[in-house]
Amino acid sequence: MNNKRYWKIGTTLFGVVAASILFYVILTNFPGFVDVINRAIKVIAPLLYGALFAFLMNPFVSLCDRLLIPFFEKRKWFPKSRATVARTLGILLAVVVLAILIYGFFALLLPQLYETVSGIGKNLGGYYRNTERWLLRQFNDSPELRNYMDAMIGKIYAGVEGWLNEDLLSNMQNVLTVVTDSVKAFVSGMLNVVIGAIVAIYVLASKERFSAQTKMAIVALFSEKGANRIFAVGRKTYDIFSGFLTGKLIDSFIIGVLCYIGMRILGLPFPALISVVVGVTNIIPFFGPFIGAVPSTVLILLENPLQALYFLIFVLILQQLDGNVIGPKILGDSIGISGFWVLVSITVAGALFGFGGMLLGVPVFAVLYEFFSEWVHAKLETKQLPTTRESYLGIEAVDELPPAETPPEA
Repeated sequence: MNNKRYWKIGTTLFGVVAASILFYVILTNFPGFVDVINRAIKVIAPLLYGALFAFLMNPFVSLCDRLLIPFFEKRKWFPKSRATVARTLGILLAVVVLAILIYGFFALLLPQLYETVSGIGKNLGGYYRNTERWLLRQFNDSPELRNYMDAMIGKIYAGVEGWLNEDLLSNMQNVLTVVTDSVKAFVSGMLNVVIGAIVAIYVLASKERFSAQTKMAIVALFSEKGANRIFAVGRKTYDIFSGFLTGKLIDSFIIGVLCYIGMRILGLPFPALISVVVGVTNIIPFFGPFIGAVPSTVLILLENPLQALYFLIFVLILQQLDGNVIGPKILGDSIGISGFWVLVSITVAGALFGFGGMLLGVPVFAVLYEFFSEWVHAKLETKQLPTTRESYLGIEAVDELPPAETPPEA
């Protein structure tokens, strides 16, 4: 008995010392720690893609299970393998739907992107002359300012032309290196996507077995209370991620469609390309609308400065509609954190982990925030103190708190 007690004390001390050393190493070499995390993420990227694909496809596969198994039972089909056949058909249908969506996305985006880039290259001189005439018309009443703007535009055009003819050609080796690295990164990313799709199929085909094995290990390693707590954490985490990602995808699709319809009605250029950009970047909370609006506005500005102003006004209205009507209706309270914490989580996660951090930083922070809130409430209840925020408004000492409300006796 004493040996067991000493073993627990020794294990606890070892854990505290190890955690302290790790914390010190992280603080003294934080960039190196982030670099290690990023390298680890690159190594397991195919598995992360697989988990994401399985996560997104799971509702569709589960729906097929619920519909097909009773359908087969009613007609007495596949008496010994109904669940397997239903699962296989569900996965195949989910893969086909996902492939069609991906193909449709690129089939819409790539031709528009090619036409846009080709058009900009062919009409660069015309864009310059149109911009120059438009700017100079605005300063007709001020000859000095007009001459200054004319000279400044000329310098900008000459600088761009000189960069294209001299710097770009002289640094072609560097440009080719950058292009080669980009191609390698693209091929690596596509390979990760393909492997991720295969991983997702395996996960979906055996998700009940994986779930059972995981629960078995948790029950074996932890006490009953600890295992139940981990199960509750897993369910809550799944609910938050599922609500956020699924809701954001639906919300962004609706915004992309509305953007396309609005741009067609207003007669703005590049409606398909810009709608895709606005829809995709809208997945990122808070910063997404700005990230998508800036390059889109510049693109329209080259075509027609006045239409660029119309587009900015239109996007502002669209994003207000999304933030106040569409988004809350779809997402509801799936995030559960205020706008301030959304901003903090996106800023920190984006700075550390790039686009993936900006996308997943919000649900990760929401999970941490949820469990920290539960821990605070539990501690307050243990101390028999109130757990409502209103009770703490304006107090300067703990003894000013009102007594905690006791539940009525049954």
